[in-house]
Amino acid sequence: MNIKEIVIKHLQDFSFAGIVNPMLNCNCDIKSLMVCNNNCSECEPGYKYKCSQCNIAYFISDETEPEMTFCPNCNAPGKAFE
Repeated sequence: MNIKEIVIKHLQDFSFAGIVNPMLNCNCDIKSLMVCNNNCSECEPGYKYKCSQCNIAYFISDETEPEMTFCPNCNAPGKAFE
C-alpha cells in the first residue's frame, strides 16, 4: 500500500470528500487526489460543499465549523455536497 492509497482509505473511513489546503486555496476530490504539483504535506481532510446561490462546489477543512461555511465565490451560505 502506498501513501496515496493510505490517505484515500483514511478519507473513506472517516467520510471525507477529499483534501484541502486553505492557505493555498487548493483542494482535491478523493477521485482525483494529489494531481496538483503542490506539496500535499500541509493538506487536511475536507468536506465538499455546494453554494446555495452560484451552485459551485468547494471544500472546507475538517476544522471549519459547517454553520460558518460560505462560498468563496459569492459569500452565500453553503450546504453539504451529496
